[in-house]
Amino acid sequence: MVNVKLLLKHIENLRDNLYNEINGKNAKLTDKLVLRNSCALNKEINEYYRLVDKIRKRYSKVK
Repeated sequence: MVNVKLLLKHIENLRDNLYNEINGKNAKLTDKLVLRNSCALNKEINEYYRLVDKIRKRYSKVK
């Protein structure tokens, strides 16, 4: 469960960075930067759902 909490924190940080870039708080806004951060965020979200699914399957086998 610790991995999921750390992953959620990392996702939150990436999302905040992307939000700040898009809303003009970052003066160096470029398509490449937004795309890179969007891809990183997508990768972390996919990893989060993979871990949650793994945990769900583990608990469903116990019942």
